[in-house]
Amino acid sequence: MEEILIINKQKEIDFSNEYIRNFWLHSNKTTNIKQESNLITFIGNLEKVTEFINQASEMLCIYSSEFSNEIYNLILDTSTSKRIYFLTNDKSLGKDQLQSLAGNILIRLIKTNYQGSVLLSDVGANFNGLFFNGTLSAKDLEDQNRFLLRLEDEQKEYFIQLYNEWFWKEAEKEILTKDQAENPINIESQPFDFIFPNPDYISVEGIEKTISEIIAQKTNVHISLKNIDNHVANYLNNSVSNLCVYTNLINNNIDKLNILLNNNNSMFVYEGLENENNWEFVTNQNDKFIIINRKNSNQLGWVFNLTLQQIQDFLNILNNVNIVYTYINEEKRTNLINKKIYLPDENREIMINEIDEKILKKIEIPDLISIHDKNDFESNEPKQFIDPKYASKVIYHWEIHPPFLPKNSQKDSLYHKWEKSHLELHKSIENLLVKIEELDSSEGFLTRLSNFFHSSNYNNLNEMKKKVEEIKQTISQKKLYDLSEKEREELYSSLEKLRNDIEKRKNLKALDLKNYKTEKDNELKDKIYKKDSLKKSIEKLNKQINNNLSEIDKFSKDKKSIQNEIDKRKQDSLTQSADSSNK
Repeated sequence: MEEILIINKQKEIDFSNEYIRNFWLHSNKTTNIKQESNLITFIGNLEKVTEFINQASEMLCIYSSEFSNEIYNLILDTSTSKRIYFLTNDKSLGKDQLQSLAGNILIRLIKTNYQGSVLLSDVGANFNGLFFNGTLSAKDLEDQNRFLLRLEDEQKEYFIQLYNEWFWKEAEKEILTKDQAENPINIESQPFDFIFPNPDYISVEGIEKTISEIIAQKTNVHISLKNIDNHVANYLNNSVSNLCVYTNLINNNIDKLNILLNNNNSMFVYEGLENENNWEFVTNQNDKFIIINRKNSNQLGWVFNLTLQQIQDFLNILNNVNIVYTYINEEKRTNLINKKIYLPDENREIMINEIDEKILKKIEIPDLISIHDKNDFESNEPKQFIDPKYASKVIYHWEIHPPFLPKNSQKDSLYHKWEKSHLELHKSIENLLVKIEELDSSEGFLTRLSNFFHSSNYNNLNEMKKKVEEIKQTISQKKLYDLSEKEREELYSSLEKLRNDIEKRKNLKALDLKNYKTEKDNELKDKIYKKDSLKKSIEKLNKQINNNLSEIDKFSKDKKSIQNEIDKRKQDSLTQSADSSNK
């Protein structure tokens, strides 16, 4: 009977005519270097701001919401040689820094956070000014996507009045002395009453009116904004058309983008401004080019118009900046193959592939089937083929598994017996490994030598251990009942040989210990015998010495007795000789 096996299935689904909606299409244009002019620069702006501050001879007006250490130190160094008006809301300036500046310059604090920075010097005959569309922080000054604009005559007049409006009218606190650095004093009243010459440039209503007037021209109108959201509803309303709109990739209102697109407007993203579009302007590319600035991040703050020369310079710059993304409302996947798109809802960029492959979960058939139902078995498909959305075609792969057990079946007791045998086998193997370790730590030379000459299946304990580990690995991967009969016979045969070899080695170890004990006992007996023999020899020698000493003593006494006898006889002889002479 033919066996029903696991089968691999696949299915290809064509999504080429399905639409992808609400995305930014990436352009593959190469990077261009931004063109500069004498009036507008992108590179070396820190040096240009430094030069401007140094060249101011009498008076300097500065506004920024943040300052780099280099700019701060420069202001401090020049504060004794010129009159400086310092306006900020920079919370990063600490007490010590404000104390250093206080007394030498007039410091005022404004609550509103105006975007951009303004520097004005020597109001009068040598009046000069700069506008920078960022803060005077090191990060912004080094950002080559931010521009520095040298102000011309009408703009300088506009900016000095704008600065006066901020400094004398809007500022809320001031620092006149060093002891006020920690707690700036409130400004009680404004010393001057200013009438701003162009209120349309500083009120929200006026700014929206100015922008709307340019948009209404409809021909060649370009507008660049930080975000397309509900804040632009008053001037980018549902009726505007024929605009080129520039923004960034994030934080836009998709519904608003689609409304603009449906009204024959186009949406783009400039290279370098993908995550933050800080070029905010509206222009008719002729005589109007309004720079837009904000306050407190999202509210309109103030605007100003470029001069004709600045307009020409800025348009030349824009013509050399790549458009890297174009907003698309919908497009068929077949037209997007091998193209990158950015998905604002998912905040990620992806590539649209021609073919994608997906591995699906396996299908398990719960009930036994007959061989006659094999075709039905093989025709099983997943309940749904989820569209990954970003491929023209998708090949789905899945497996179909036949049932391994009848429905409502239970394990026979034989399985439990097999499992019990399997556990016992595991324990036996672990015991063998323990015995091998014990033998390895205590085998003597005699045992190793005997093993070398003895008829053994393994030359050393390492080989035995390796073989046991192999058997352990085998039964860890397979149950006993999964092994063939031949495999089980070979496994048990190997284990039996290992047990026999271990027993032989244990016996040799016991013999080794017995021989060692006998050898040590014999050595001890030999030492005792030698000790006793030596003791007897010493005693015999001592006795001989004593005998010799007695004989020497006796000889000495005899010698002395003889000497005394000789001396006596000699004396007697001398006495007799004397007596004879006297007679």
